Amino acid sequence: MAEAVSRWREFEAALEAKGLGWALEYAPADLRWARSAHNPYGARLDHLLPADYRAFVKEVGYPVLGFKYYDWHGRSFLPPEPMAVLSPMVYDPSSGLPREAEGEPTTCRHAFFAGYDLSDVHGFALAEDGVWVIENSVVVEHVGSFTEWLQGELSELERHSRPRFRGGHGPRRCGPPAPAV
Repeated sequence: MAEAVSRWREFEAALEAKGLGWALEYAPADLRWARSAHNPYGARLDHLLPADYRAFVKEVGYPVLGFKYYDWHGRSFLPPEPMAVLSPMVYDPSSGLPREAEGEPTTCRHAFFAGYDLSDVHGFALAEDGVWVIENSVVVEHVGSFTEWLQGELSELERHSRPRFRGGHGPRRCGPPAPAV
């Protein structure tokens, strides 16, 4: 469990060392999100959240990482309310969408916990057997435990967090957005 947290802390330090600390923020745990008319009571997800994930969000929170507007290489960890809204939208080809329950939260088979395009539900979901890739709301591929997934994602994000240069024109603008005038 501590492995995921310590690996994340190394990633935070690496971003700071590269001068990219501005790209990382944290969503408040009580962030509100409009409920779906189809699932007005949210979702039942506790049975899908493994101990390593729970330890991670308890210690780290809900990171939101982006290097530019609409960044496909960024990641947003969802607080409980947005997770409860998006998880009933996850379609599993072997079992379909979760069934709505009258007057209570929908019991889901996948907890959509992190994404890179939330409007089209692209990202990652926790299930009883680990983390799954989600594309256009559809379960696509199993990628391992939460800790295994996080280690792989952080390695990938580190490759995309290097300042880049365009053909001899010097460094791209690499820093926080300019202050509003």
